[in-house]
Amino acid sequence: MTEARDDPRYRFWEAFLERARLAGSPHATIPPSTEPFIERRQGQYTWIYRAHEHDASIELYVNGFSNRGNVVFFAELQKHRDEVELEYGGPLMWDQAEGRKYLKVWTPISGGGYGDVKAWPQLHDSMVNSMTRLISSLRPHLATASLTAQGFEVLGR
Repeated sequence: MTEARDDPRYRFWEAFLERARLAGSPHATIPPSTEPFIERRQGQYTWIYRAHEHDASIELYVNGFSNRGNVVFFAELQKHRDEVELEYGGPLMWDQAEGRKYLKVWTPISGGGYGDVKAWPQLHDSMVNSMTRLISSLRPHLATASLTAQGFEVLGR
């Protein structure tokens, strides 16, 4: 049986979290994982880092309300799309597929994935910097979006 520390994703996240800690990221206290993602839940939404063998991304994942509440929350964020993307420094993917429960704002991170070991330092820095910018660009709108969606059933966690 393979130990978690032998898993390439675990090693990727372990190294990532050390760089995140050095950069002062609030996500640095998340434990390493063998999953293709690590996450930090904040109320009705979750900040997620994803890494696959040769690609990576960051996202705001919205799934804390009922289906309708998630749509209302997301619609409130989308009202500020131009402002958010300007603050972020580039376009973001606004993923809202009809009938799906979760919604997300995400962006790919260039530079590889957990299988590209030599690229890790630069990739990790890009992931931390991109998430910092994503949080900063969305933060002014999250409270209003939460209030707008208030009254819709909150899903148990």
